[in-house]
Amino acid sequence: MKAVWPNLKNVDKSEQELLFYLKNSSRDYMVLYLAKLFDNRSNRHPTRCIDELLYQLEKSEIDYKNSSYTIRSWVKFQVKYKDLMEVIFISEEPKIHLFLNKISEYIQTQKKAEGNPLNTLKIWRDKFLAHNESFNDNVVLDETEVEFILMIPESILKFLDEFTLNQIRYIERPVQTTFITNLIQRTKGLQGD
Repeated sequence: MKAVWPNLKNVDKSEQELLFYLKNSSRDYMVLYLAKLFDNRSNRHPTRCIDELLYQLEKSEIDYKNSSYTIRSWVKFQVKYKDLMEVIFISEEPKIHLFLNKISEYIQTQKKAEGNPLNTLKIWRDKFLAHNESFNDNVVLDETEVEFILMIPESILKFLDEFTLNQIRYIERPVQTTFITNLIQRTKGLQGD
């Protein structure tokens, strides 16, 4: 959509309406699916959310891979998720065995912190989508915030894959810009450009 947006003035009105509809529905579905990931766990209604995953992991014993492997990988992991590590460990030295507890604490506090992307996500879902309240221009998520939100579940799955002896396998999502570039190239090829 971002690639099309600057050229919107070159598109006729009916196509503009379609693009606005696609943009809004894409945004709404993104908010719904991300919000589901960060729902609170429930004993009455089973949820597939990060909170439930972390709770189940906390209840079970986690077996870590051998220490020489994990030490080398931990350094790479910290570099890859540097922004996240800074906010969940604040001034402490990041430690492997504390990662899941710290990220769980972080998620719980940030969902309640006004102006935080996790809180904004919840407001979008609960107020604007579920209850159809009027839209507030102050409640927005920019690209950086969405990427940060996506980094949280990604880091948890990557952590489980890299450092624990379990059956979870994580496949990294493609970089968004590559996907969009490929999509644009395919679209141009279909139009005969």
